[in-house]
Amino acid sequence: MRQDRESDETAIVIKLNPLLWLYIVSFLHGLGVNSSSTVFPVYMRDLGGTEFLVSLSQALFFLVRGCFTFFSGVLSDTLGRRQPIILSFLLFSLAHVLYALSRTPGSLLASISVQGIAAGFYWPVVFALISGYSNSEDSAHNISRFLLAFGIGGVIGSWLGGKIADSLSPQMTFWSGCTVLSLACLSFSFLVPEAEQPRNDEDDVHMSAPFLTCL
Repeated sequence: MRQDRESDETAIVIKLNPLLWLYIVSFLHGLGVNSSSTVFPVYMRDLGGTEFLVSLSQALFFLVRGCFTFFSGVLSDTLGRRQPIILSFLLFSLAHVLYALSRTPGSLLASISVQGIAAGFYWPVVFALISGYSNSEDSAHNISRFLLAFGIGGVIGSWLGGKIADSLSPQMTFWSGCTVLSLACLSFSFLVPEAEQPRNDEDDVHMSAPFLTCL
């Protein structure tokens, strides 16, 4: 009886606070991704890469992300919001495994392409998910909190990634990033439910566009 009551209370907490859990997932996402992004250029040079290849890797990331952004809407409308986001976290984690296993600049370029695919699927869909939890009055506020959590995780992750790389190795930074992103994936899978379709479609499309251009 007591166990059933505790299970019901847990279900109520998850149901009533999906945005809270999403903010925690966003923090973990920022922590994992940014811990490796600070180390990536140094690791590229350690493997024999040039400054041009470092710049090319960033350009490739944004190109791939931009291309796959166009597919994320169709995928989200077909499968719902949760499944594309879970797929994104799996790809983020896979990219970090590939970073850790890379031994040539070319393999790093291939790895960052995987992360670009993940980001392309992730950002438009997660904004749509937040809109599904929100109304026209608080949608922008909820997105701001979501991005704040991501930013705080990014600040801590950038510092932590450098410390791990100095103390252990760049590969350990990537493995730790993979661990954190896997935890984010599990947390999202179990704690963040599917949302309704956005209740303020027209406003959210215009509001989300600036975010999509800078992330």
